[in-house]
Amino acid sequence: MTGVCPHCDSSFSVPGGKGSRVANFRCPKCQVPLQGPNAGRKVERYRCPLTGRERTLDTSAQRLDQPHRIEYVAAGAQGLDFEPYTSLYRRVEKLHGVVLGAGAVVSGEWLTRPPSRWWPARLVPLAAEQAGDPSTWLVNQPITYMSCKACPTRVCDDDPRPQQPWTPVRGTYRMSGRRHNETRPVKPGPHPANTPACRDCLPSVYAPAP
Repeated sequence: MTGVCPHCDSSFSVPGGKGSRVANFRCPKCQVPLQGPNAGRKVERYRCPLTGRERTLDTSAQRLDQPHRIEYVAAGAQGLDFEPYTSLYRRVEKLHGVVLGAGAVVSGEWLTRPPSRWWPARLVPLAAEQAGDPSTWLVNQPITYMSCKACPTRVCDDDPRPQQPWTPVRGTYRMSGRRHNETRPVKPGPHPANTPACRDCLPSVYAPAP
């Protein structure tokens, strides 16, 4: 684990393990409790354009400092032997040639791993004059969250929305935290069109397009 002194901004490696907390250790210079690297900072989450998954900036995702072009790597290319017919392959194939602008946030693995079965693309850095019109660049924005209309489950602002009035397919939801054994009824609706719905209350809206 890494601890940071809030006074001198020095970073220290502290022992990890069961029950270990960064705050249990003190800065050897200032003698004040250490904090985690992200303490006091707003944690921003982004949806990676390549995988569609939520990622945390500076933890599992990195911000690009220059434009990058997405290049899809087809099955069998460069001696790679893998099955291309997955949702990730279909998604990445559609993004072939798209330019991610400076400031876009992607899963960190795309910048370090070579193309393989699980990473069917590469990001090619481009000089600004090679990247084309900046208005065509893709730059993703931080995710904001809201609650499902039928239950407290958190959904993303860019998750799909039902286009018709809807009712939840389940009748109850399970409380989280200390009350995880308690179930409560969902709001039966019908709820208006274009309102947030979670995967458990309305799985059909998340079904992939044929």
